[in-house]
Amino acid sequence: MTLIYYLIGGYLLGSIPFGLIIGKLRGVDVRNTGSGNIGATNVTRSAGWLAGSISMILDISKGFVPVLVASSLGFEPWQVVCIGLAVFLGHCWSVFLLFKGGKGISTSLGIVLALDWRLGLACAVVWLIIVLVWRFVSLASIITISLIPFGFLLTHFDILQFLSLIGIAIIVVTKHIPNIRKLVDGEEYKIGEKA
Repeated sequence: MTLIYYLIGGYLLGSIPFGLIIGKLRGVDVRNTGSGNIGATNVTRSAGWLAGSISMILDISKGFVPVLVASSLGFEPWQVVCIGLAVFLGHCWSVFLLFKGGKGISTSLGIVLALDWRLGLACAVVWLIIVLVWRFVSLASIITISLIPFGFLLTHFDILQFLSLIGIAIIVVTKHIPNIRKLVDGEEYKIGEKA
């Protein structure tokens, strides 16, 4: 029963739309500006770098903290990753937003950092390099999230966690399909461009 409570709590925590809240504090409904997404990229574009940075930190934290707490409390690895999945699903399909939400990149990074901080930092570096070279946040997010499960498998060889991370990657990439189309058509926004 304890696991069920943590799964519900993880989902509800993941459902908190930090980007939307921060945007509203700045007088902006990020759902009505830019891409309409509640994630850090659109918050940055719509409400400024400070708001976007705070949004990113909070979204990373809501993935990181529950997984770290579950690990420290002695939950089994499969239970820990299930709690992380609950948080991720809450972020992507928030009960507070009528089951709409973000694309899950920052929250995914928080989960990976809690599972293995070295792999999490490596992924953050890969993401940053791609952003600096090509200036497309969506491209960096798609490539990085696709590499995470295989990096985890090489370092841990835990099939259940690998499959869970594959599931997260599939969801994130699926949510980025509009961005993929824009990348192909040459219409995707680069860092620094206004929507």
